[in-house]
Amino acid sequence: MKCRRSKTSRGARLREFSAAKPRKAHAPAPTSELRIDGLTQGAITYEGTVVLGPNGEVKGGITATIIVVEGKVHGNLQAAQAVRLSASACVVGDLSAPRVAIARGARLQGRISTGRDRHPAIEAELDDHKVAELLAGA
Repeated sequence: MKCRRSKTSRGARLREFSAAKPRKAHAPAPTSELRIDGLTQGAITYEGTVVLGPNGEVKGGITATIIVVEGKVHGNLQAAQAVRLSASACVVGDLSAPRVAIARGARLQGRISTGRDRHPAIEAELDDHKVAELLAGA
């Protein structure tokens, strides 16, 4: 015996409702990405993702939210979220980011810092003379 679905059942009403309801297209969130595929000299500061292609070379530091390196960098890399070095990457400089991923074959000459650095504005507020007075007990 064949089982039939009732047209008045709760499931049938839900199917009709979902078929009649227009679906919204989920557009991907816009991402701001800077891609470099040639020689660039000087420091780069960008609020978004910086992708250095396999033929790209940067002679200077890079500061961004996310940094992806497939080429050569001669400078420090500082990211707010993550740094990723692919197998073809060659970096001469320090890396600073909460998350760092280095693929097998990538070359790095420098230090890696994954901790959160102190905010530079906080360090600028310290006055050496007042600190010395407090330590001396004056």
